[in-house]
Amino acid sequence: MFVRFRQSRRRLQCSLLETRRVDGKVRHEHIASLGTIEIPPSIADRAAFWGALLQRLGKLSNRLSHQTHGKLFEQIKVKIPIPTKRLISPAFSFCNGRCSSTQVNDRTPVEHAHSDETGRSG
Repeated sequence: MFVRFRQSRRRLQCSLLETRRVDGKVRHEHIASLGTIEIPPSIADRAAFWGALLQRLGKLSNRLSHQTHGKLFEQIKVKIPIPTKRLISPAFSFCNGRCSSTQVNDRTPVEHAHSDETGRSG
């Protein structure tokens, strides 16, 4: 699986694709849309994108191994950096509630995604 990025004039679209061979030919199957973000992204846009991305990947957890999950995060993080708490706190008032509480804490969204219900990272 890999992430395909498509850029228009104003937005960057992220999609999850899986590569397969059908009759000896390579085919890419669209698995899910992972979200879009405006170009250039503001801090509030990045926080909202990562919050929605975590929810979307959570719904796909039955199809993604832990290793694949980490690989996808690295691919996305290169194009859309994860905002830190220091950057988000001043921007949180700007996003008018679009940002969820998963972004405004001491842990980054990636650490939050890899923690279980008990709150332990793992």
